[in-house]
Amino acid sequence: MTICHNIKKEVLKLTKQILVLVDYDKAYLDRIQDLAQDYDLIQSLEEADFSQVEIVLGWDSDLEDIIARGDHSIKWIQAKSAGVDYLPLDLLADQGIILTSASGMHAQAITETVFAMILGYARQVFQSRHYQAHKYWGQEDVDLFELKGKTLAVIGLGNIGQKVADIAQAFGLKVVGVNQSGTTDAPVDAIYPSDQMDSVLGQADIVVNILPLTDQTRGLYNAECFQAFKDQSVFINVGRGPSVVTEDLVAALNEGKIAFCGLDVFEEEPLPETSPLWEMDNVLITPHIAGEMADYNAHLFPIIEANLSSYINQQDVALNKIDYQKEY
Repeated sequence: MTICHNIKKEVLKLTKQILVLVDYDKAYLDRIQDLAQDYDLIQSLEEADFSQVEIVLGWDSDLEDIIARGDHSIKWIQAKSAGVDYLPLDLLADQGIILTSASGMHAQAITETVFAMILGYARQVFQSRHYQAHKYWGQEDVDLFELKGKTLAVIGLGNIGQKVADIAQAFGLKVVGVNQSGTTDAPVDAIYPSDQMDSVLGQADIVVNILPLTDQTRGLYNAECFQAFKDQSVFINVGRGPSVVTEDLVAALNEGKIAFCGLDVFEEEPLPETSPLWEMDNVLITPHIAGEMADYNAHLFPIIEANLSSYINQQDVALNKIDYQKEY
């Protein structure tokens, strides 16, 4: 009886699966296997037996139909991205599936992009590149400004926002933060709740949007919002494209309400060739690369490792668990 029981137990252990949709080499896969010795590692949808797949590392759009049918054993999905607005959150919530993000791993890269955009405009690097293309010595035409003493508003004080605030201090910027609660441990000079954002926009020389995309933030930056901006301010968006109403942003740029805009994310991606943003001299466009880095998956692995270890040992995750009510 005991022998049969042990055999059944071993069979059950071996039938649990982890579907790995992140492109990892053998060394990483071996580490995952070490952490989850009772699981088989599967690396494609075609190989997976979804009656046995309990953990998914990564995402594939075909998973939505599989989950919707309900004939699966998935309990936890680890996304590769910080934002999860592209995932079927209502479906995952209804089925009680734990979802975790890659929040935090992009903080350094996105912060570097934010300040590349700000400094490129403030020190007229972008304009000088234009002059160079035309072999024009435009020394008398540049309009420089120093960051020291200016006010920078960080809208969204998660991991990335806190990093931006920290680096901003080194430039002598006054940093004002906005988040839902109006409280933070981030290195800011002042903090306001979301319902007071307009008063912050009116005092900021530079506004950096790092908000996630939720029902509340979709279309947040509309014509009314841009009118609350300080005249001739700078707007940087490294959060989510659909938080901005593109037509209203173009109008604010044309009116001079916003002097310069650095955009890494867009309402529609790829940005259509017909978008007026392409032709605007006071706009810098980067193709949603602010969070990219060399060996992205290697940067992701510590999050996977911490969450997998926690899940195996405690049946819960340690980092970046999505609150379905908040949508992030």
